[in-house]
Amino acid sequence: MGLMFVASFGIPAQWFTTKRSLASGFATCGSALGGLIYSLGANAMIENISLPWAFRILAIVSFVVNTGSSLLLRDRNTQTKNRPAIFEIRLLKNYNFLLVLLWAAFSLIAYTIVLFSIPDYGESEGLSADQGALLGALVNLGQVVGRPGVGFLSDRFGRLNVSSVMTFLSGLLCFIFWIFAREYVSILAFSLVIGLFVGTFWASLAPIVAEVLGLHETINGLNICWMVLVSPVTVCEIIGLVLRKPGGNEYLHVQIFTGALYVAASLCLLLLRRQMVRNRDLSKPGAAGLIFGFTKL
Repeated sequence: MGLMFVASFGIPAQWFTTKRSLASGFATCGSALGGLIYSLGANAMIENISLPWAFRILAIVSFVVNTGSSLLLRDRNTQTKNRPAIFEIRLLKNYNFLLVLLWAAFSLIAYTIVLFSIPDYGESEGLSADQGALLGALVNLGQVVGRPGVGFLSDRFGRLNVSSVMTFLSGLLCFIFWIFAREYVSILAFSLVIGLFVGTFWASLAPIVAEVLGLHETINGLNICWMVLVSPVTVCEIIGLVLRKPGGNEYLHVQIFTGALYVAASLCLLLLRRQMVRNRDLSKPGAAGLIFGFTKL
């Protein structure tokens, strides 16, 4: 699954110029929709058919859908003068790209913890397994709407502007909503609302890499992103489990850690935005050194 998804992730950005973020948002919301269907469907099949047949049905559906999608995919490497490389190490000398990597790492670690912790968090608060599965489905439902929404707003107000705000709001929600969501209804509401924001990484990564490196280096930049992100994402859920403490709100440290990661990620984007504004035409009034002043970027 990783080989299929990662290989196709940067393709939508090659086909669009003015609506690149919206295109990426729609392309990536498919995985959220699949997560929504799988969360509800897999649980129902396990209960009503059997675990082996649930796996078989999911495998058949995945094979048919992914085979058809793979046959329809077309890249534009020739037209965009892409020279794909496994690891273009010279890109690591680009300060702006390093900030993108930090944002990506912090965001994806936090995203993974949220996505896989919400169902178990619900069960730790006394909910059933079915209710926990519904929580995971609601996170994905929020992303079905949120990812294209982030893409639309990014094209209108600037990719770095929108992504930094959405990433910060993800962290803020962890601090002011998740920590205090202890009842079923409030956890349901949090799951849906956080889903609107946590998919920002998936909708924005490829367009931001294209913005920073140029379209001709987008594939190489994404290659480095995935290779760098492998290690932290592999262990992030283990970290989430270790941070759980028995008694009271056992997920408190997880919630604080996740919120802090999102805030740190948003700061990385603010620094990137500041640097890119400085690199623009410095003769324009107020162009240099702005972090919070509005510039579409």
